[in-house]
Amino acid sequence: MKRIQLRRMLAVITRVVVALMFVALPTRGRAAQDITTRSQETTISSPDSIDGITRAVEQATIEYFGQALETGLVISNITTTQGWAFGTIGIRAAAVEGAAPEGLLFLARQMTGDWQVAIEYTPEFQTWIAYVPDQLVPQATKATLRVTTPNGNGSAQSL
Repeated sequence: MKRIQLRRMLAVITRVVVALMFVALPTRGRAAQDITTRSQETTISSPDSIDGITRAVEQATIEYFGQALETGLVISNITTTQGWAFGTIGIRAAAVEGAAPEGLLFLARQMTGDWQVAIEYTPEFQTWIAYVPDQLVPQATKATLRVTTPNGNGSAQSL
């Protein structure tokens, strides 16, 4: 059981690190404010937009886990372009021995003024990842994120 949890945690950490390489690096050191860029470039959204995305991600996370998380969330590395957003969800570890934090990625899409959210490992995330602009999530990262479960598809298991 611990081995499976460790594998899952390592898989999530790997994904978060890969995502951060593509999301955080272009914006490192910049304030979370509007940045004037060409329309095709990835931008950091205004604080109002970030607040809307954050609220939508919080609600989607409650739905994903079926309850509010007592330990709290850290939603960060939010980057947007062309009505899409990509970022990370950190779930704080419980204050008990052996507890570990978790991490997930999310996609958000602005539809009719509201942000709709798809969390990693959900069918929506798998569908949306194909349509996200490459400026937000490069093709190589998209290929890495196309999986069916946190533990992979079982293709590496022996008979």
